[in-house]
Amino acid sequence: MNALKEWRPIFVENSYIPVLLSKIAPLEIYAICLGPVVFARGSVSDTLRRHESIHWQQMIELLIVGHVLLYCWDWILGRIRYHQDWKGYTSPGNKAYYRTRAEQEAYMHASDVHYLAKRKRWEWLWDYCV
Repeated sequence: MNALKEWRPIFVENSYIPVLLSKIAPLEIYAICLGPVVFARGSVSDTLRRHESIHWQQMIELLIVGHVLLYCWDWILGRIRYHQDWKGYTSPGNKAYYRTRAEQEAYMHASDVHYLAKRKRWEWLWDYCV
């Protein structure tokens, strides 16, 4: 399982996919991790690379389908929970996005250059809540 910690996604810069997905999402998508491939509107910074690599590790842990299901569950739960309490965000859907467990871990640790090496498997499932 430790060998999987070294796996990184493939990054596709200047992609139109985030633009298309932004038309149906509750926020502007700059980059999205779809399995082992990350599509970005423009260039990919080191911080964004780490953020999306964290998502890829989450997907590996939950075998992709589990990650998608959990992400959707967290977003729906957040959408219900924050439907009237979204001060500081552009919409309830936007707040629900930032409150998913996956995004909390990725945003909190994206600037830590050593995080992926020391990251513990599955810990994010219990360390964060919607």
